Amino acid sequence: MRTASLGREESVARNREELAQRRVTLSAPPRLVTLGAHAGCNARCVFCPPESFPRFDLGRYQEFFEGRMGHFIRQAEKVTFTGYGEVLWSSDAVALLDYLNETIPETWKIFTTNGTPLRPEVMERLLKSRYSIQVSLHAARADLHEELTGLKGAFARIKDSVAWLCRERRSRGIGDRLHVVLVDVVTRRSIGDLAALVDMAWDLKVPEVQCNHVTMYQPEHFPLSPFFAQEEANAAIAAAETRLEEIRAAADPEEFRHFSVRLPRRFGQAAAAP
Repeated sequence: MRTASLGREESVARNREELAQRRVTLSAPPRLVTLGAHAGCNARCVFCPPESFPRFDLGRYQEFFEGRMGHFIRQAEKVTFTGYGEVLWSSDAVALLDYLNETIPETWKIFTTNGTPLRPEVMERLLKSRYSIQVSLHAARADLHEELTGLKGAFARIKDSVAWLCRERRSRGIGDRLHVVLVDVVTRRSIGDLAALVDMAWDLKVPEVQCNHVTMYQPEHFPLSPFFAQEEANAAIAAAETRLEEIRAAADPEEFRHFSVRLPRRFGQAAAAP
């Protein structure tokens, strides 16, 4: 059967089946398509590389990405619009979201953001079709957030935006269409904040938290790595694990079932067998 004749749901199901069978040659397009959506950035995070990428906007998406691989985008289960910088701060971000809501409404559209672009006109459009919004917050308190990102006075506003999205997600019953993730790039400066971050995420009713050790892009990033403070790092991770267990013990089991937290692996901890 020609894959062009497959409907989107059938294409997604076939790709899932072929991957489960470990097929080398696949007859259906991939379920996940990743686009390099780079843009300017208003933050100066201590762990990010310099900006040197072509800028993404609605025109580039339509002409380059959609123009060359539109079939794969339309057939995908998920499409990530993720790169360096803040795509949702572009001048046509609202027009981009309107276009995506019209053309691929049932596709999960994944955006990573530092949270500052989550203004009302953007958030309202995130409620109209399927989105996963990954908010790179990195801290549970304002002073640490400013130290890590260079964003002055932005922490409370970002936190309020995340809280609004999570409230709307619950009150409208659209958990199957809107997903919110708090992201923490874990450094030596921030690892002691892990337990507080877990606490904050639970209070905000964020469905998912992802905490990953920092990637060292440049030599000056080496001192940021918890690798060089393993005892301190392991103690902080253990404290976060303990806090998560305390939350689980006190929570309604059904509510906790919808709270996913991925903490960084402790140093010296063997990887789990596949």
